[in-house]
Amino acid sequence: MSELLYSVGGFVVALGILVTVHEFGHFWVARRLGVKVLRFSVGFGRPLWVRRGKQDGTEYVIAAIPLGGYVKMLDENEEEVPQQELHRAFNRQPLWKRVAIVLAGPMFNFLFAILAYWIVFVAGVDGIKPVVGRVAENSIAQQGGFQVGDQIVTIDGKPNRSWDEHRLYLFNQAFKQRQIPVEVVDADGARQARELDLRQLPLSEINSALLERGIGLMGYIPEVKTIIGRVQANSPADAAGLQAADRIVSINGQPIESWLDVVKLIQPLGGKMVRMEVVRAGQSMSFDIVPERIQVDGKGIGRIGIEPTPLEIPQELRVKIRYGPAEAMITSLQST
Repeated sequence: MSELLYSVGGFVVALGILVTVHEFGHFWVARRLGVKVLRFSVGFGRPLWVRRGKQDGTEYVIAAIPLGGYVKMLDENEEEVPQQELHRAFNRQPLWKRVAIVLAGPMFNFLFAILAYWIVFVAGVDGIKPVVGRVAENSIAQQGGFQVGDQIVTIDGKPNRSWDEHRLYLFNQAFKQRQIPVEVVDADGARQARELDLRQLPLSEINSALLERGIGLMGYIPEVKTIIGRVQANSPADAAGLQAADRIVSINGQPIESWLDVVKLIQPLGGKMVRMEVVRAGQSMSFDIVPERIQVDGKGIGRIGIEPTPLEIPQELRVKIRYGPAEAMITSLQST
């Protein structure tokens, strides 16, 4: 429940910021072009907070339903306008002014995105070193000579410091169907040339998972420990008595070395009894659990309702990339 509330709260805050910026664009340009603004509202419905401005008596409102907003301008199509203020009505403005006011909202959102990216890039972006942890079989990466342990140092001649630094660049080059030269430092410390032949990439694979699914390159991430981080309430694991911090050592007599082993052994056993051995506070314990059977992508799988401890990325794999003000502006424009 707390995660849901956090997500909903984050969505409302983000939407409120975007709506405020968008409506401020309409408001600011309308004011500059001589149109009278009657109300600037963030949200719809019953006003929770109202303040009247000195200029034109504009009402500034925060309303109860935070799913949008609006700027209300003087307009004969909405109400009768006094004769002395007709020249300030929106509908009386020449076409170029009305177009400018309408376009100002999305344009301010666009400029806000550039500013937000610029701040992030100047402050620094956390990332993971581009060390190859796995190369998918029969993938573009495998055909290009990539090997586990390669650290990618340049992509198409551009210095590369993290997995995500040139993801967008590769995305664009994939549409151009290019062959991209890549330099790596291999596991033995030698500098080697690799290649990504993006001409082989189907258009359907050009998405946010381009590196992993389309190209077949996965970063090095330590194995997820077999220690339970959370037991879901009212789940089979909860009913059996499993607890957070329990370390799983075997399932049906098979030794467990990673969390992936837990998933592989539990998923085929929906509705069947499972004997799980764990270590709790140094003491070995056994539990009999019947995984519930759920449907995922049309396939029935077993689930007992446990989650691993959060993965910790080793400090030596972490990087922080900072840009100078000018470079940050160029990068923010490209990202936007």
